[in-house]
Amino acid sequence: YFTMPRDPVKMSELLPSRLLKFVTAAPLPSDSEIDLGVHIIAGLGHINLRGNSESSEFSHSFERLVGLPLPQQANQFVEVDRKQVFWLGPNEGLVLIADAQLPQLTRDLRQSFTGLHATVTDLSGAGVVLQIQGAHAADILSKGCTLDLHPDHFKGGDCAQTGLAKANMLLACRTAGEDYTLVVRRTYAEYLLQWLLHSAQDCRVCVSVASSEQADAG
Repeated sequence: YFTMPRDPVKMSELLPSRLLKFVTAAPLPSDSEIDLGVHIIAGLGHINLRGNSESSEFSHSFERLVGLPLPQQANQFVEVDRKQVFWLGPNEGLVLIADAQLPQLTRDLRQSFTGLHATVTDLSGAGVVLQIQGAHAADILSKGCTLDLHPDHFKGGDCAQTGLAKANMLLACRTAGEDYTLVVRRTYAEYLLQWLLHSAQDCRVCVSVASSEQADAG
């Protein structure tokens, strides 16, 4: 069989338009005026990676091309320069990278893994990335998450596939208690935003659309 080549995915196509109704109207409040910031992160490509992480050829090729090592410890992630690599299973990972870099990286990885028992799958558009920031972030998430998000148990650099309310997601802790990344299936993103806003109704919440660069700066 064969597949037709597709045009590069545009940032606007990665962000479901129905999420825009949640965005706080301008002018946006200052950080001192909000308790919880919810950022809908645009412009990220998603790559699902499967392969033998114990293979030096596989691991070295990945690190050379991505600029980050594969996490070797369960439920860990690494990030630098707006790239994130998440451990999903013993031989599975997720890479988030600027969508402009996605086509070339996908081609390079596939070429580098030729002859290896490995797969590289572009999942861009299938998921939505949210960043939750603020002193109340862990408290809000704990209302619907079965994980213990206390800083002693879910630290910076930890991640896990879990549930939030009735949605499955990947949850990653950037700063314990106050900065989290959520990767949720596109079909659940609207529901999850509604749940977050309802759960944080006693807080001053600001919802914004941000590029990965803006989110890191925040």
